[in-house]
Amino acid sequence: MVLLARQGVGAGGLAVAVAACLAGAIGARVWYVMLQRGKVSGLPVRGLAIQGFIAGAALAVLPGLLLARIPVGAFSGAAAPALFFAMAIGRQGCFLAGCCAGRPTASRWGIWSSDGRVGARRVPAQHLEALACLLTGTGALAAFLAGHSAGVAVLAGALAAWTLVRQGLLALRAEPRRWHLAAPVTAAAATAALIADIIIASGLIAA
Repeated sequence: MVLLARQGVGAGGLAVAVAACLAGAIGARVWYVMLQRGKVSGLPVRGLAIQGFIAGAALAVLPGLLLARIPVGAFSGAAAPALFFAMAIGRQGCFLAGCCAGRPTASRWGIWSSDGRVGARRVPAQHLEALACLLTGTGALAAFLAGHSAGVAVLAGALAAWTLVRQGLLALRAEPRRWHLAAPVTAAAATAALIADIIIASGLIAA
C-alpha cells in the first residue's frame, strides 16, 4: 500500500492488488494440479505453483486496472518489489511444508530438511531461491525508488531475470524436470526477454 501511495494510487489500487492475490492463489493451485496431471491429495494450500500465481494474478490485474482507471505502469512499478519479497517469504513455507526440496548432499553447506517423506541433509534449494527473490525484489525496489518511469519494464525485467536465475536453481531440486529441454529453452527465452526489456527501458529513459 505504501508503494502504491507513492505512485499516487489510492484504495482502488489496493482492491486490485487483493483481487490479484486471490486470483493468483487459484491459478497457483490449478497450475500445480495440471503439472501433477490431477494426481494430488491433501489440503488445497499444499501444492501451489508460482507460475500459476503470476498467470492468475495477471489475468485479474489487467481488467481491474482498466475498471479502476489506474495506469498500468504505476501499478506495475509498485507491484514488482512486492511480488518478489512475497515470493521470498513464501519459499520459507515451501521449506516447512517439504515441497521444492533440494537434492540429498553430503556437503557441509547442506541442511537437514524433508521432501515430505524422507528427512535428509539436502541442498537448501528453497532458501537459495528465496535469496534470488530477495535480490530481485531489492533491484526492483531500487529502480522504483529511483523514480523509474517505465514500471512495466521494471516488472518485466525482474520477471525475466528471476526466470533466468531460477533455471539453475531448479537443477538443485530433488524432483526431476519432466522435459529435458525445459531449462535451455526457458533460459534462452528469458535471456531474450531480458535483453529486449533493457533495450526498451533504455529507450524510454533516453526519451
